Amino acid sequence: MQSETPKVLHHIGQRPMVFYTLQKLLKLGIRDLKVVIGHKSQEVKSIIEENFNCGFVFQTEQLGTGHALGCALKEINTNTKDILVVNGDDSAFYKEGTLQSFINFHKSSDAVVSMLTLEIETESKLGRVIRDKDGNFEKILEANEYFNSPYKSNEINCGAYIFNYDWVKINITHIPISEKGEYYITELLNIAKQQDQKINLFKLQDSNEWVGINTQEELRNANLVFERVNTGSR
Repeated sequence: MQSETPKVLHHIGQRPMVFYTLQKLLKLGIRDLKVVIGHKSQEVKSIIEENFNCGFVFQTEQLGTGHALGCALKEINTNTKDILVVNGDDSAFYKEGTLQSFINFHKSSDAVVSMLTLEIETESKLGRVIRDKDGNFEKILEANEYFNSPYKSNEINCGAYIFNYDWVKINITHIPISEKGEYYITELLNIAKQQDQKINLFKLQDSNEWVGINTQEELRNANLVFERVNTGSR
């Protein structure tokens, strides 16, 4: 982000982006809410706890999204059945109804993992979700893997997942380390595929519900989307 401010504290509208996510999760009735914090953790914790009642998990080393989930799993009640995971920099625009439908979709199946996706219209430097000829999950590829592969797909990962707790508790340790020295949460879907487990893909119908934010330009775009959505224009 080329900024001293931790990413999730950058503002969309008048509030830090993470506030929108936490507000919706709490409205859905999720009470055992954990926020994984690492970079400038005390600053992030201080601002969030002034506004929300939630727990915090410290990721002392920033070793990727899979590692972050592994840290959180150590703090979650072992009687838990399913875990909803959302990325703090992807989730500000999700609608409560969409998240509830996503949860219901997962609960109605025997899948060990469900993932939120979106079909994009233009080429972008993002990884891709690959489906087989029957429309089922085949694999997920990071951007560099995808663009060096023969696959063609416009479906991307939107950074929201639901995992069966018992399954993910066992398989979190099976995530391979990437070339960047990180553990990616998306590898859990590839692991589930290798095990022939059921995997759900839940596709967003409204592209305004997903805005990934990794740069200042993307943050400006998020604010434009926010203004457009909140004025009712398209």
